[in-house]
Formats: sequence, structure tokens, C-alpha cells
Amino acid sequence: MNIRTKLILAFIALAILPILIISAVLITHLRQQAEETFQSSTTREIRQIDNAMQVYFDAIDKSVHFLASHPLVKQVDASVSDYLTSAEVVMTPDQAGGIEQEVFELFDHFATTHPGLAYIYMGTANGAYVQWPLGSVSARYDPRQRPWYQAAMAQPDAPVRTSAYYWEPDDAVIVSTVMSTANQLGRTGGALGLDVSLGQLTAMVRDIRLGETGYLMLLEASGNILVDAANPEHNFKNIQELSSEYRLLSNMTGGRQRVSLSGKDYMVAIYESPGLGWRYIGLIEYDEVMAPAQRMIGFLSLVVLAMVLLFSLIGKFTADVIVRPIRSVSASLKEIAQGEGDLTRELPVKGKDELAELATWFNHFLKTIRNLVSQITQSAEALKQSSSQSTSLSNNMTETAGRQGHSVDMVSTAFHEMVATANEVAKSCSHAAQAADAGYHEAQGGQASINMAVTEVDRLSAEIEDSVSAIEQLEEDSRNINLILDTIRGVAEQTNLLALNAAIEAARAGDHGRGFAVVADEVRGLAQRTAQSTEEINLLLSKLNTRTSLVSQRMSASKHATEKTVASIQAVSESFDRVRTSVDMIRDMNTQIAAAAEEQHQVAEEINRHIAEVNSDAQQVNEMSEHVRETSSSLAELSSQLDSLVKAFKT
Repeated sequence: MNIRTKLILAFIALAILPILIISAVLITHLRQQAEETFQSSTTREIRQIDNAMQVYFDAIDKSVHFLASHPLVKQVDASVSDYLTSAEVVMTPDQAGGIEQEVFELFDHFATTHPGLAYIYMGTANGAYVQWPLGSVSARYDPRQRPWYQAAMAQPDAPVRTSAYYWEPDDAVIVSTVMSTANQLGRTGGALGLDVSLGQLTAMVRDIRLGETGYLMLLEASGNILVDAANPEHNFKNIQELSSEYRLLSNMTGGRQRVSLSGKDYMVAIYESPGLGWRYIGLIEYDEVMAPAQRMIGFLSLVVLAMVLLFSLIGKFTADVIVRPIRSVSASLKEIAQGEGDLTRELPVKGKDELAELATWFNHFLKTIRNLVSQITQSAEALKQSSSQSTSLSNNMTETAGRQGHSVDMVSTAFHEMVATANEVAKSCSHAAQAADAGYHEAQGGQASINMAVTEVDRLSAEIEDSVSAIEQLEEDSRNINLILDTIRGVAEQTNLLALNAAIEAARAGDHGRGFAVVADEVRGLAQRTAQSTEEINLLLSKLNTRTSLVSQRMSASKHATEKTVASIQAVSESFDRVRTSVDMIRDMNTQIAAAAEEQHQVAEEINRHIAEVNSDAQQVNEMSEHVRETSSSLAELSSQLDSLVKAFKT
């Protein structure tokens, strides 16, 4: 964006901002004024309507007071007809005669001279009732039970107005004004009332228009709607029974208010009648209230547009006046810039304004630049020579760094191999130490096993000795059994001989010794079987002795073998002990070798790290020398370019 455009926009902005601010203030004021105008005009019109109604009802109050204090009314006594016990009948006070007929004629004359009255009636303290115009009365009618009579008695000697109600027989809205009366029955011997129809008044309210779209609503203090000019179906309903929008309307107080009804925005003016207690609500569409303000806003918009165009033209003219000298200076600078480095050309100095001062100082600036270019030319030549020397030195340094890097690489490679060999030695020593340690543990395990074997063999030798002793005892017992068997054998032989002798003696005895012979035979048989069994036992004992002797010999041989085994195991144990000692020495030596190898490895790693650092430094030196060489080459090129550029200027 050039200066000319900026100046034009600045002029337009300076013109528009005050206009917009003033317009916003005016628009706000116009809208407030429109609302205030609506409020004041509507309230004034409603107050006039209320005054008319107040005058009308004041006249009704005076009429009630006039009739209640009339001499004929004061003469009313118990002769007036009542309908306390009768069925629905047509009243005939015009034919009753006496004070009742006179009072009816008074009512009729008053109604004739005061058109607009709906009913004139009177009830007495004894339940009598007189009404104009003539009509029927409901069965067992008692005026003392009616609200109008009770209202008059509640505030005696003063007119009292009841709430309006819809009287269907007459299709009219009725308002009753009643007052207690003094008569022959007492100071408050009755009550007199006038009923007036609000038809004319409600029609007047209904016909009043507020602007093009406005209308009035008339509500009693209880909220009953007497008149809704826009919605007649709302008449005689309580506003609380309608939608929430109307309930919101009933809760509003005075002042400027807005409400939305049936999708339209309305301005609301509310007036409370101080005399009647009724509420007047004036409603007019918000757009109609704001119509004058909107027209003024449209006019202001046209004015703003015209001012913008006017100030745009003024800004264009002013910008051209300011920018023209600047363009002249710009053209001169362009010629200098495109003059192939001719620093001898200067701007023309015209006048004594800021542009002339700018040209003067620019010429001083060119002079300074000429001097600076001369100095740069000399410095560029010196820089060119220095860059040539730097290039030669950097080339030599690059070659030296390359040789140094190659040597360090060779040393690093050889040391890497030495470190690898040291690592292998360390690993081998470590493995040998581990193997020696394992052999040591195995030797310890073998020694423990040998000790256990010695213990078991000793225990076996002891058991074998016990077994040998037991077998020897068994042989002794076998010999004792043989002696016993010899004794049994001798007894059996003697028994056999005795049995034989007994048999011989029994044979000699004849029949008397037959039983004894049988016993002798049995004894001889037993002796034979005993001898036979003894022989069998003797045979078994002979075999047992033979086997026992064999076992005893074998046990003795086993004992000797066990003793030899114990001796061999003892020798093996001593050999394992010597092996364990040797393995322990080997393990200690391997541990020392591994520690030395590890220390050698660490030293080698440290040396290798330093060699790597030297190698890295050599590479960095090589890179730096290469960078210096490249920088020197670039510097030489730049010095050549600088020399060429400086020579392009004319000083």
C-alpha cells in the first residue's frame, strides 16, 4: 500500500469516525425519544379516557347519593312488597299503591331523565325489594343476601362501586353503585343501587387506536379483562388464565416496557387509575414506534455516504499534493540507482521544505558513500592478497593433517588388534579360572563322596562283624539242639523198649492185659514217630550247620574285602585331597592372571580411548583445515567479487 492510498484512507477514517460516533449517539437518542414520545402520548390519551370515565362514575355516585337521600326513599316502611317466600313472579310496584308505587315512579322519572341507566333498585332491612324497570324476580329472593346489599352495609352513608360483571340477559357489562339509606326501618334501613352498562365506555375504549397498530386493554384490579380491543375473545376472562405472555404483561409496572404477543414485539404503556382502580394497558407494535427513528437513520446513512464521498475526493486531492514532490525525489533516486554505480550524481535541492532537507542530507550521504567505497577498494585489494596466502597455508595444513590422520588410523588399528588380543587372553583366563573353580568344587564334592563311602564301608564292616558273631552263636545253638535231640532219641528208645516189655507182659496176662497191650502199642507207635521226627530234625540241623559254616566263611571273606576297600578308599581320599590342593592353587593363579589381564584390558581401553580422541582430534583438525581451505577459497572469490563490485562505482 503506497503513501497516497494511506493518506486517502486516513482522510476517510478521520471523516467517518466522528460521523459514525455522532450517528450512533443520534440513533440512540432518536430511539429513546421515540419510546418516550410513545409513553407520554399514550399515557396522556389514557388519562383523558380515565378522566371521562371518572366524571361519568362521579355523576353516578351523585345520582345514587341523591336518590338515597330523597324524601320518598326516607319514607319507605314495612308496607313495601317482599318476595321472601314467593316463587318466581313478575313484580308490579307500579300498581302496589302507597309508598312503594311512589318510589317506583321516582325511579322511573329519574331513569327517563338520565338515559344510560340499566337498573335502579332498593332493598330494605326487612327483605322488601323495589326495582326499575319492571321485571321478574327469582323465587324466595332476599336482597339482604346479595353482595351489593352487603357492600352498602359494610360502608354506610357512602357510595360503593362493585366489580364489573357480565349480565347475560342484557348481554352487557354491568357495574353497580350502591349506598345505604335511612328510612322508617332505621338509620340503615335499606340499600339503594344504580346499575349502569359499560357498553358505551367499552366501545369507546375498543374504538380508540394508538397509531396504526396500537390498541388498549382495560383490566380491573382483580385482573378481569373488561376490554381487549385486539382480541375480543379475551373479554371477561382473568388475565392469569391466558398465556404466559399475558401473565408477564399483568406483572409489569409503569415505565417503558416491551413484550412479545403472538410473535410480534409491542411497546407497552401502563396506567393505573387512581379513582377507579382499573388498569389501562396501551400496546403498539415496536416497529411503528421506531418508524420515525428508522427514517431518520436512513437519512443519516445517506448523509454519511455523501460525507464519505466528499472526504474521499478531498483526501485524493491532498494526497496528490503531498505525494507529488515525493515521487520527484523517488524518480531521482531511481536514476541514481540505475546509473551503473555512478555516485557522482546528486539530487537537486529545491525550496526549503522537508523534501529539500531530505535531498541535502541524501547528497551528504552519497559523499560519505564515495569515501567509503574508496576505502573499501583499498581494503578489498589487501583482502585479496591475504586470502591468497591463507589459501596456500590452508592447503599445507590440510596435507599435514591428512598424513597425521593416516598415521593415527594405523596406530589405532594396531592398538585395536592388541586390545582384542588382550581381551581374548582375559576371556581365556576368566574361563580357566571358572574351570578351575568348577574343578575345585568337583574335588570338594568327590572328597565328600569318598568320606561318605568310607563311613558307609565302616558301617558295613561293623554289620558284617555283628553278622559273623550271630552266625557263630547260631552254630553254638545248633550244637545244643543236637544234644537235646540225642537226649530225646535216647528217651524214645527207652520208651520203645518199655512199650515192648509192656506188650510182652500184656500177652502173658491174657484177656486181662488186652487193654494194657493196646496202650503199649500206642506208646510204642509214639516212640517210633518221635524217633523218626528226631532223625528228621537232626538231618535239618546238619544241613543248617553246613550252610551256617559256609555263610560264616563267606562273611569272614567279606569282612576281609571290606577292610581292603576301606584302605583303598582312604588312599583315594588322600589322592583327592592332593588334587583339591592343586586345583586350589591353579584357581588362585588363574584369578591373579585374570585380574592382571583385566587391569591390562582397562589400561588398554584407556589408551585406546585416548588414541580414539587423538584420532578424532586429527579428523577435526583435518576437517577444520579443509574448512579453512574452503573458507580461504571463498574469501578469495569474495575478495575478487568485492573488488569487481567496488570498481563498478564511480567516485
